[in-house]
Amino acid sequence: APFRELALANPYFLEDDLSAAIGVEAKACDINVEEARRLVSKLSMGSFEGGWSSVIFLQPEKINIQAANKLLKTIEEPPEKTILIFITHKPDKVLPTIASRCQAMRVSPMDRTEVERALAACGKTGAAAAVQAAICGGSPGRALRELGDSEDDMLVHVVRPEIQLLPNTSGVRDAEEAVFAAQMAREAFGTPWLKLEIHPDPRYLLPDSTETLRATEMLAKEGFIVLPYCQADPTLCKRLEEAGAAAVMPLGAPIGSNLGLRTRDFLRIIIEQSSVPVIVDAGIGAPSHAAEAMEMGASACLVNTAIAVAGNPSAMAAAFRKAVEAGREAYEAGLGTASLNFEAEASSPLTAFL
Repeated sequence: APFRELALANPYFLEDDLSAAIGVEAKACDINVEEARRLVSKLSMGSFEGGWSSVIFLQPEKINIQAANKLLKTIEEPPEKTILIFITHKPDKVLPTIASRCQAMRVSPMDRTEVERALAACGKTGAAAAVQAAICGGSPGRALRELGDSEDDMLVHVVRPEIQLLPNTSGVRDAEEAVFAAQMAREAFGTPWLKLEIHPDPRYLLPDSTETLRATEMLAKEGFIVLPYCQADPTLCKRLEEAGAAAVMPLGAPIGSNLGLRTRDFLRIIIEQSSVPVIVDAGIGAPSHAAEAMEMGASACLVNTAIAVAGNPSAMAAAFRKAVEAGREAYEAGLGTASLNFEAEASSPLTAFL
């Protein structure tokens, strides 16, 4: 009765739910010889309605040796119109004497779409349900437990109507993982905007050009507004643009280094040939670096570490704002070209002076 009630109330119950329902601790939930004897006795009586009988063994790895010996003949030669079903997540733990007498059938975990449907049938929809469906490993029961009875409020402390959130795929290792993360972010935050970062090397966090280009192509086809963090490679940036990137974000120097525009010569080429915005990303360590990038014609700069590690982050952010504005104004005003021959050129008229 407890099992039937549990299955009807929650068909996606977990193992410890079953242990709680039958009133035993999970570790003590063994199938002993007395239970095996009662089962054999019941099966010998035949079905109550004269049809088929079925016995479901959940966690058959918990059948002890004495119980297994009692069940072996029944497993080998079940009574007429009787089916024995053993369900386990740990087939390697099932006693060999039992496993060898069974026909194995592997049931794969649900995919994300199937889990979403299962959660919807249980009244769980929205961003939180979508995220849990993606990370529960194909187990609706695990997703339902994480969701609990609360409303879909997991984003209440993040979402602000006056702020445009920009999801980031940082941490993914290839294009497929990037697309998966992007789809989750779109479900959770309701935005197609995406900062694309793929850097499988955790030490230097340098972007993987091949996977970044692949992911950009895939995401653009799905309607994402893709802003890829990339190497300061003019050829790559052009291909990202052709693949559908809404902007390109070449690095100035390695992430977190504060070294400034070590790639300035390549940045100039990228800015010159690009028909989408160029946002200088990574390595900017001082307001002067940001001003220099803007003077080149960059559309924007992305700054994190330099502000985060400053003694007064708010004041440093204000300084960066002024530098960006000054750099952009200088670019729009027509910044003079630096002389390469160091020869002076008079700025005052040489005739009719006196």
